[in-house]
Amino acid sequence: GELVLNAKGWMGAKNHVLFKGEGAIHSVKWTGFLVAWASDSGVRIWDTLSHQCTQRIHEPGPARGVGGCSEVFWHSEHFLISALSDSVMINRITGAAGAEMPSAAQSSPSTVSPRLAVQPVTAFATDFLLAGIAPYGFDLLLLACPGGDSPSPEIVVVNSRNEELARDRLPIGDCAGATAASYS
Repeated sequence: GELVLNAKGWMGAKNHVLFKGEGAIHSVKWTGFLVAWASDSGVRIWDTLSHQCTQRIHEPGPARGVGGCSEVFWHSEHFLISALSDSVMINRITGAAGAEMPSAAQSSPSTVSPRLAVQPVTAFATDFLLAGIAPYGFDLLLLACPGGDSPSPEIVVVNSRNEELARDRLPIGDCAGATAASYS
């Protein structure tokens, strides 16, 4: 896959290739001046003000299955949540040395963006292959693929410490052979 940012300026439009040649891109989310994406090779963040890309901040681990989700979403301008296969990671995004980053309202194309610092807040592995993830207030909704004792997908609500708050099986029939991609 390829991720291209089209920037318009005084001299016309210019394309910036942000990502190319390291597998498919599954999810792209934007907040303020930051773009995050999840691909087969992990999660990255691009700062549109400084034109800098972070290192990979969440690499896929040895999942128990193939085809788990690769998703990212911003919980706010400073917290990025990612899910790859069977793992979840929450990162806080700050300026270098913990300096506060300007908000989208404070930034403009002429603002010099601080170098990004990515601070892991928490990371955990689930006991199932993830088919999806979504915010639920300060908690997370996880869509668990069928497998093991569960013949159908389940919705699992967890907090940031992976403490299960609720679980419910979805009444979907004939899930034999379904993969995470079947539910996206």
